[in-house]
Amino acid sequence: MDFPPKRGEGFSEAAWASCAKGLLYRLIPREKTLIDKVRIEIVPDEKPFAEAESSSKTIYISEGRLILFENEVEFAALLGHELGHIKYNHYSVVSHAYTTAPGMGPQIFFWVMWRFGQFLGIRPFSQTFEEYLFEIETRKEMQADEFMARSLPPELNAASIFADTLERFMRTSGMLDTPDEPCARMHRARIACLRKLEQENNTRAPH
Repeated sequence: MDFPPKRGEGFSEAAWASCAKGLLYRLIPREKTLIDKVRIEIVPDEKPFAEAESSSKTIYISEGRLILFENEVEFAALLGHELGHIKYNHYSVVSHAYTTAPGMGPQIFFWVMWRFGQFLGIRPFSQTFEEYLFEIETRKEMQADEFMARSLPPELNAASIFADTLERFMRTSGMLDTPDEPCARMHRARIACLRKLEQENNTRAPH
């Protein structure tokens, strides 16, 4: 497929949102009912990021992220991953100060205790809860990765391409210099899971 213009006078947020929805409909048709409810919003920010907000069923993609897509599969993999977060009603505890999601009481409690430990300067205390929260986030990310890999056509090798994207991000962001940090450990766990899904997809792909 041809992407809409990524920059300049021809750039259109509406065109990119329409392109994203069309790609989801075409490649993950079994989730049509969910995709009908999803809104794609292009954020005018040069910082590359993408995230999903389950409560409003919105996928946010920054302009800085759009320019990094080299092909349809990379775009589809990211969209499928974010759709997975909405599918499973994920809420981020690490990046949000609070949430009203059902069943989140214990996680909110641990987040508050983590911040309290940081405020008091009790590093072992706050570090323990930080690791707990990132463990929760890792499970959510891996579940969204698995949804993406199992939902997209296996011949696209989306799991492999998404794993390559994460490895590239780790190199460019400096995570390889801090391998013991929670974010680095989370990404390594996700990459390992995606590589296993890649092998599984190879057995399902038509030859």
